[in-house]
Order: sequence, then structure tokens, then C-alpha cells
Amino acid sequence: MFKNSYSQSRIIKKDNKLYVQKCYMTIFGIKWYFISTFFWNYPYVADPKERFVRELDFFLDNTWKDTVIVPKLIDIDAKELCITREFIEGDEINEENIEIIAKGLREIHEVGYVLGDTKISNFVIVNRSKLAVIDAEQSFKSNNVYYRAWDLVVFFLFLSYKIVNINHFQEVAKRFLDEYMPDKNITREFFDIKNINLMGLYPPTHLYILKNLMSNFY
Repeated sequence: MFKNSYSQSRIIKKDNKLYVQKCYMTIFGIKWYFISTFFWNYPYVADPKERFVRELDFFLDNTWKDTVIVPKLIDIDAKELCITREFIEGDEINEENIEIIAKGLREIHEVGYVLGDTKISNFVIVNRSKLAVIDAEQSFKSNNVYYRAWDLVVFFLFLSYKIVNINHFQEVAKRFLDEYMPDKNITREFFDIKNINLMGLYPPTHLYILKNLMSNFY
């Protein structure tokens, strides 16, 4: 879940086109053994095959309709647990396009998926209107409101470290919430005591701002 200096993926070039090759049985996936133990609130999986299957299910789903796009798969190696997919060029998530990720995440939840790993680097914005999900190895089908709230908790954690200024964070967070429109159940689950292990990583000022903003959705 947390960005580090290693990766399971690498960019390859073939016939003057860029692709991303991801192999799940590398040592770089060991982080999930620690994350799944400490962040027990969400059913994270560490097993490479399970992560492989989860990502395939998400990328091969054909129900995406409005805002969300996923990369096309070029090759699937079920023996080595590797995939090769198209390289999606796009813009990073920032304060200018925050409504697009809010709308996209709402669509993902409405379709019936949760992601678990909603750090900002797992998304890119395409053509200023589409949310491309480029990492979904912890996703699975679920309408559980708590898991939807967990997606928001993780996302806002990373956003709070990207936008340090509290006034700016408040403005951007409000625009996100006005687009996503969490109902009272998601808002209640967001601040559930079960999330204390992740809430403890928040800057206190940013968490206070979120509590005030989300109180409008009770």
C-alpha cells in the first residue's frame, strides 16, 4: 500500500510501443505480508496467485461505463504469474483533477468493486476526463460499505501528505466529497474506531478537517 523504492512492474518496449510487465512472484511483493497483518481491517492478500487473480478479474471486467478505464491485457502467463499490459499515458492526480478520481471511485463502488489500495500513484487521468486504474491487485467484488469507506480513508491519507497546506487540503477535499457524495453509512464507517491503525498516520489537522467536512453528509 505504501510507495517504496521497488516495484513488481517494469516498462518494456516492443515494436516502438511501451508496455508494462508485472510479475507477482517477485520478492517485491513481500510488503503485502506485512500490510495484510497490520491492516487487518481490509482483506488484503499476500499470496502472489491471489493478487494475480484479483487484478485479472478487475482488468477483464467489461462493466466500466462512464469515467473508469483499465489497461488492455496483452499477455497472461498463468504459470509464472505475470501479465503484460498496455502502458497508459496520462496525468498524475492533483488538485485540478480531483473530481475525476471522485467520480471514478464512485463508479467503481457502484459497479460493485472495492480497491483496498487507493494510493494516488495507482491512478492516472486520461484526456482530462477518464480515470485509469493501473494497479488493482487488492481489488475484489464487494458491496460492503465498510470497505468502500476504507478506500476513502486510504485515499485521503495519501492526499493529506501530498497537500500539506491545510487550507488547500480543505478546498480540495471538499471538491472530492461534493463529487463522490458519501452517504451517512460510509461517513460513519470512515471514522469507525476499527480504523485507528490507519487514522494514526494522518496529520491531525487534516483529519480534523475531514471530520468537519464529512459531518455534512450525516
